[in-house]
Amino acid sequence: MYSYPATRGAIAGGFRCSLLGERRIWECCYAVARASKAANSGTVRRRPISVGVRPALISGTSMLSEYGQLATRVARLARCLRDEAGLAPGDRVALYMANSPAYLELIYAIWWAGLVVVPINAKLHPKEALFILDDSESALLFVAEDNADAELGNAPSVKRVLRAGGSDYAAMQAAEPLPLTDREPDDLAWLFYTSGTTGRPKGVMETHRMLLAMTACYFTDVDGVDAHDTMLYAAPIS
Repeated sequence: MYSYPATRGAIAGGFRCSLLGERRIWECCYAVARASKAANSGTVRRRPISVGVRPALISGTSMLSEYGQLATRVARLARCLRDEAGLAPGDRVALYMANSPAYLELIYAIWWAGLVVVPINAKLHPKEALFILDDSESALLFVAEDNADAELGNAPSVKRVLRAGGSDYAAMQAAEPLPLTDREPDDLAWLFYTSGTTGRPKGVMETHRMLLAMTACYFTDVDGVDAHDTMLYAAPIS
C-alpha cells in the first residue's frame, strides 16, 4: 500500500487535487493503491480474458471487437512495434491522425510494448508536427491512411512512417502476441504538447503512476461507470 504522502503526490501530479476534499483525496489514494496492487498481482492482465466476451470497441452501430479480441489485437501490434520496428522500452511513438478505432488500438499497443505515446493534433500543419517529432525524439510515426505528406519522414529521429489502416496495418495482426511489458510507476507513458500560443509547443510528461491516479480519480469523483455502460469520446484524443 502506498504511503499517504507518496500517493497524494501522485494525484497532485496528474489531477486537480486542490479541488478535492480531504475525504475524496483519501478515496482516490485507496483506489490508486488497490489498482496498483491489482496490477502488481497480475489481476489487470487477466481482466481482458475474464470479460472477453463483452463489447469493447464500437464504431457507430457496429461492434468492432470484444475485450478479448481487443487485447489480442493490441498484443499483436505491440509485437510489431518491438520486433519489426526495432523499438525498445521507453522509445517514443507519435500518432498524427484523427480519432479512429486504430488510434485507440495503437495507444494501448504502445503502452503494452513499454513505449511512450506522443499524440499530435491532426489539425496541426505538417511543419508544426515536424517540430514535435523532432523535439520529442519520436522513433516511429503513425499517420492516417490517406496522409500523403512525405515531409513528415524528415524528422531526424523518425525511423519509419506507418499508415494506420489498410493492408499494411491489417498485416500486423498476423504477428505473435507480445506478453505485456513491465514498466515502473514513474516511467514515462504519455508525452503531449501544449498549443504553443505563447511560443513553441512544450512537452508535458505524464508517468504511468499519473495516468493510474487520473483514472482512479475519475471513477471515484467524476463519473461512476459500471461494466455495462458505454462511454462516448467525442473530443480529439490528441
